[in-house]
Amino acid sequence: MGYLYMKLIRHMFVREIGNINNQHIIANTLNAFVGVLYEEEKNIVLRWMKEDNIEPKSDKEKDLYKLLDENKFLVESDAAEEEIVESMLASGRAYHTKRAKESHRLILALTYMCNFACPYCFEKENCSEKGNVITKEQIDRVFELNQGNIENIELFGGEPLLPFTKDIIEYIFEKAPNETYNVTTNGYYLDEFIPLLKTVKVSRISITLDGKAENHNKTRKLKSGGGTYDKIVKNIETALESGLTINIRMNLTMENKDEGIALREEFKKKFADYYANHKLLFDLQTVFQQDESVKTQIYMETLYNIPKKEGNIVANNIAILSGYPLIRNLMTAKDNFSPKYCTCDSEESMYIYDAYGDMYSCPVALGNKNATIGTYYPEYSLKKESMLNRNIESVPECRACINKFICGGGCANQIVKGDETILKPNCSYMNTQMDHLIEFARRELNKQCQAT
Repeated sequence: MGYLYMKLIRHMFVREIGNINNQHIIANTLNAFVGVLYEEEKNIVLRWMKEDNIEPKSDKEKDLYKLLDENKFLVESDAAEEEIVESMLASGRAYHTKRAKESHRLILALTYMCNFACPYCFEKENCSEKGNVITKEQIDRVFELNQGNIENIELFGGEPLLPFTKDIIEYIFEKAPNETYNVTTNGYYLDEFIPLLKTVKVSRISITLDGKAENHNKTRKLKSGGGTYDKIVKNIETALESGLTINIRMNLTMENKDEGIALREEFKKKFADYYANHKLLFDLQTVFQQDESVKTQIYMETLYNIPKKEGNIVANNIAILSGYPLIRNLMTAKDNFSPKYCTCDSEESMYIYDAYGDMYSCPVALGNKNATIGTYYPEYSLKKESMLNRNIESVPECRACINKFICGGGCANQIVKGDETILKPNCSYMNTQMDHLIEFARRELNKQCQAT
């Protein structure tokens, strides 16, 4: 192996994990490789970071050099590294442009009305008992604007499956009978819509359960005050028996996290055949209004309470792993890293149409006029600056940041404020990922220390 004319990449960082045998995290932000170094190894790396030509001398240095080389921490020069970065940017740019032009994920917010009164609802100010329902004329405009570019269609709200939305859903299915649909619903009226949903191809129906009956009925209750658990579970069973795929989302807090995991295990046994055939899925999330330190603790407990025998934890739909590639590579078997050109498809190919003629590209932003990307009815117009043109190249600070490919610029919805530019970074996203990474690494190392 030749050692001359190699140097450490600039797109890397070393962070102290904590007082656990003086160990440190090392991360390559060009490929999301995460490793752990002892104190002596860390000091070698810090010394090499200052050198243009690395030449390992001892056997320990040679072993460390080999590890760094295998995980692409080494380059011949700054120019060689810049060439890698430019190639990654070009690839991301091309994919982003292709997705933006050729593939639209359509979300139809049929109404902001809802029959539930969930305390954590992000549309809380808009979810009333009265309001508009999207019209046939508006649906016509949506399909006119997206002809030939539809990836899939999602029925969303408020609550999309209400007795008075059935007519407009029938109209949508008549307009686009061959498209693939997803539905996000509270599940209360699902049984009344099953015959209609079976007339088209439905990829999945997402329904939230916040634990078992007592806890669920505290948060997912009717506006009239009644509980909903028993009716929803019965509707899930009916839908599965009808051949539909159900994705059960669990909004976890410190109070219900253990119960959420237990309920997941209970449903896996109760509906074993559906789970084995991927007709029953699970999506574990934290209630987003909670403090980040609380979310970290919940995610750690969630990860460590899922049986390892199920294989790659990513298959269990734990939200943090899809959003934070460093944690994904730390907690699971290494897989192919997809560099981020933007934070999510809200900045790429997601279009949401509401019943008031406004367009959005982030479901959490619905109803926030500052976060619209434009209007589609009665007139069509796009804002010059919106989530749709925000990426790591359009945000100057991101273009120069070593973390851009593992961050993507951070959540845009968290920085939408009036007339301020949206083309700025949300660095709290990266800071949160770093905090999570250190906590997960500390937890894993503590576990290993206790086992020895």
